[in-house]
Amino acid sequence: MDPICTAALATFRRQERGFLDVIAGLSDEAMNWRPGAETNSLAVLAAHTWGSAQMWTARASGTTIERDRDAEFRVVLGAAEAEALIRRAGERVAMFVGAIDPATYGDERADPAREHDTVAKCLIHALEHTQEHYGHACLTRQMWEQRESK
Repeated sequence: MDPICTAALATFRRQERGFLDVIAGLSDEAMNWRPGAETNSLAVLAAHTWGSAQMWTARASGTTIERDRDAEFRVVLGAAEAEALIRRAGERVAMFVGAIDPATYGDERADPAREHDTVAKCLIHALEHTQEHYGHACLTRQMWEQRESK
């Protein structure tokens, strides 16, 4: 694996560990609690973040996978289910990143629902999106803990 994919994979692994730490020890109620209207639960953040990471890294590798993005926002999961989902997704992301040919970084990957993105842009987007929602998950856990301490 080239240095860029190696660094990307190391970042995905840190993000995976971070998500697992965020949900560790939480009840099913905490996993599915929403801090307010139009916000996402930790279960939704896990499903959506890692569904997206798989889709974007698959796209970068030239692989097409099935994804039901809308279902990710309706999911209800316990902590054990979310942990299993994150671990499975992390393995698939690692597989897709490992399949990226560095010679294709500038190649375009078509998506009928979006513009054409290069392989590099797909990989960068996956990393940024995962980090963004990891931050949301950290804040959601903090709000849950503050709610519970009152």
